Amino acid sequence: MPCDVSPQIATPCDVSPQIATPCDVSPQIATPCDVRPEIATLCDVSPEIVTPCVVSPEIATPCDDSPKIATPCDVRIETATPCDVRIETATPCNVSPEIVTPCVVSPEIATPCDVSPEIATPCDVRPEIATPCDVRPEIATPCDVRPEIATLCDVRPQIATPCDVRPEIATPCDVRPQIATPCDVRPEIATPCDVRPEIATPCDV
Repeated sequence: MPCDVSPQIATPCDVSPQIATPCDVSPQIATPCDVRPEIATLCDVSPEIVTPCVVSPEIATPCDDSPKIATPCDVRIETATPCDVRIETATPCNVSPEIVTPCVVSPEIATPCDVSPEIATPCDVRPEIATPCDVRPEIATPCDVRPEIATLCDVRPQIATPCDVRPEIATPCDVRPQIATPCDVRPEIATPCDVRPEIATPCDV
């Protein structure tokens, strides 16, 4: 069952194998997938999915025909975009209805990320990270967590750029809102620096 196209849509969605995120209308994608007026959910066009995820208002659970998926993706009709679940992932991601862009879970991740409804852009989870990042709603860009970091950084809303945590640091730095540049914590320091708002230049430890 391919992508269902309404009469108003002349061209169906482009299901090319290079697209991992459903209906990602990047410059290289010529045609987005069809969304009915009643349907706020786009079709899942991952290459491993034989049948795209077509959600109509009456259907609570869309079709997920991948042979290796034990539980299909549960996409409610209020969800703007369905989750993109690779065939290696046993449990699909639970995407809250307010999410515009679905979370892309790398195939090495056993449990996909749980994206809260306030997040406009879901976290980019690298395959080496076991736990996806929890990005607060005020952060425009989610934190870039290196694969060696077991605990992801908690970036406060006033910081435009998330902290750059070196791989030797187990706990990322806690940067207070008044500091424009997060602290640079060297690998020998187990506890990151506590930078108070009165300090104009963050501490170089």
